[in-house]
Parts: sequence; structure tokens; C-alpha cells
Amino acid sequence: MNARILHLERARGAHPRMLVLLIEWSKRGTFDICVAMHGGVRTDPGVQTMLSGGGMSAASTLKVTPHGRAGALDLWPLGFLAYVPKSFGGNAARWASWAELPQLIRDQFAEFGRFSKALGFRWGGDWVGKNYPNGDQPHHELTDWQRLPFPPPTYAFPVELEALLASTS
Repeated sequence: MNARILHLERARGAHPRMLVLLIEWSKRGTFDICVAMHGGVRTDPGVQTMLSGGGMSAASTLKVTPHGRAGALDLWPLGFLAYVPKSFGGNAARWASWAELPQLIRDQFAEFGRFSKALGFRWGGDWVGKNYPNGDQPHHELTDWQRLPFPPPTYAFPVELEALLASTS
């Protein structure tokens, strides 16, 4: 099956190794996914401050988040958009709690997390704690992101993803 990746443009600038996750899912994925708003490379300190202040990121600065070094992507099953606030590109009035999500959406997060880990990425769904009682389900990162340069260089978008982007425009 060929899975679609919506808002692929939000992944522009991510480290080439990070983009392998999207390329492989587009070839082998069993459902469509979406790159979250602010889910790719973050370069605006104000965005990171807003996400950190709102409890959506444990990192207070761009230097200490893998998103600030091009080493992470936040991705979610397309059906999750019904539970994401409009201000973050979804269709809901507010964020839904984990308990409110249908089992299908939870299962899709888990499936994509297993896929990501099988390719060697670290999945935020495994992080259960005070900030994320059910894990940071959308988050996927390179295991060595701390070694990436800050600020990140401008990475080219792979030809395969440019073609996917063109086909969804």
C-alpha cells in the first residue's frame, strides 16, 4: 500500500536520516499520516516558547529540542485531526484527552511507533511520565540528535519526497 503524507512541506529541512521514516512509510504504510503544525524543524524561538509554555514540549529552547536541530518530526494518523484544535491545523475546538481518542487512533499511533522504532528511531510514545502520562505519541527522533549542529544547516529535500509533495498539491 502507498500511504499518503499530508502537509509533507512541514518536514522540509529535517535531517536526511529523519526523512527516511517518511519515505519508507509512504511505500509500506497502512494508513495516511500528517506532519503536525510545528512538527518539523523549528527555527523560531517564540514558537518553542509557546509550545513549552503550553506543555506541548519539555524543551524550553530550540537548542535543547531535537526539532531545533532538524532531528525530529511530529507525525500523527490522519484520523487524529478530528481531535486536534483548529489553531493547530485540526478540526476540534480543543485538544482531546488520550481517554477520549477512539481505539483505532491509539492503535495507529502504536503501529506507527513500532514502525519507527524498527527503522532505528526513538519514539516518544515510550516516554511515560509527568509531562506525558500516555507518552508523546506523535514524536519521532534520531537517537543521536544531540550531536547534530545547532543551528542546523539547510538540508536538501530528497527527490522522492519532492515527487510526493508535487503529487499531493
